[in-house]
Amino acid sequence: MSEAEQLTVDTLRDRLDELGVPTERYSLSGAHSYDTYSLRRRGPVWSTFYSDHGNEGSLREFTSEAEACADLLRRLVTEDPC
Repeated sequence: MSEAEQLTVDTLRDRLDELGVPTERYSLSGAHSYDTYSLRRRGPVWSTFYSDHGNEGSLREFTSEAEACADLLRRLVTEDPC
């Protein structure tokens, strides 16, 4: 089983902590903060996006929690919001 298949919001939080990703860089509750990556669930749809002044940039939607968590992890590790 791959890491993506195992990721949940809780395991993602733990993984980000292990990697030393500052909590100010992300929200796992879909909050619209300044310059953060966010994960949100609305009904059956999971979304990841970059929040900049309340706007949702680079919105991606998924049908599973694991896919959305894997996407957010990848974005936080590889992308530079600046």
